[in-house]
Amino acid sequence: MNEFKGDDLILEDNPARFLYLINLMFEISFPVMKRLVIVTTAEAAIEELKKTKHWDIVMLDHDLDGQIYCASENNNTGYQVAKFFVENENTCHICIVHTLNDIAAPKMIGLLNKTDRTGKVVYKPCVNL
Repeated sequence: MNEFKGDDLILEDNPARFLYLINLMFEISFPVMKRLVIVTTAEAAIEELKKTKHWDIVMLDHDLDGQIYCASENNNTGYQVAKFFVENENTCHICIVHTLNDIAAPKMIGLLNKTDRTGKVVYKPCVNL
């Protein structure tokens, strides 16, 4: 896998969690982080993945748009972003699934672990703020 370049992506729809996730991102990637992209929808995340194929760290929530325990087949979920990521040969060094949806998280992790292009896949549920 390529060297760390400093591009990181956070998919999260809850503004109350942004600060927590940004701090976590800085703990992991400082001092190499150069660009941090924060998006709130699966569509926006996919657009970023189309523009940049390689990421150092990708953080994915599952339930978006204020939904709780929604089906992974819903278009606006982190699962759909993970699916796009794997199918379109994007790469990252670390992928953190931070959803509180403990039903969807294993699906996302299983999908991301099907390829070695995701590097290390970690499940770290975001605290419920």
